[in-house]
Amino acid sequence: MTTDIKKEIIRLLQEDQEFRYTVAGLIGLEEVLKRLDRHEQRMSELLEEQRNIRQEQTKIWEEIKKLRENQENLWEEVRALHEGQNRLWEEVRALREGQNKLFEGYGRLEKALEGLVSVQKNLARQVGALSDTIFIHRLRKKGRKEE
Repeated sequence: MTTDIKKEIIRLLQEDQEFRYTVAGLIGLEEVLKRLDRHEQRMSELLEEQRNIRQEQTKIWEEIKKLRENQENLWEEVRALHEGQNRLWEEVRALREGQNKLFEGYGRLEKALEGLVSVQKNLARQVGALSDTIFIHRLRKKGRKEE
């Protein structure tokens, strides 16, 4: 194509509207515009879908936040339970110490009781011997009176 023909085509495209539309139709501009319309429609649909996804994502983040808060509450409860358990173990230790002291005291009481039983037996023997002595003494005294 010569330069003159190119210049003439360009001039006609700039100045002659009918020529411009005819050329546009020939090169498929109408099809291009229809495609652009379809792309614009699809773009609008995608933007709407993206808005919906963002809304869902916002809900998910809110749920995650609630889950984290609940998890933190659970950890606080676990810490409180752990502290309570530690206090219980301290009480158990104190009870064991008290029980051991009671056992020691019981052992001392048992030894003291054994000592008292021994003293009582000794006293019983002494009282028995004293009773025998008194009895013999009375018999002798009575025997002297009968003579």
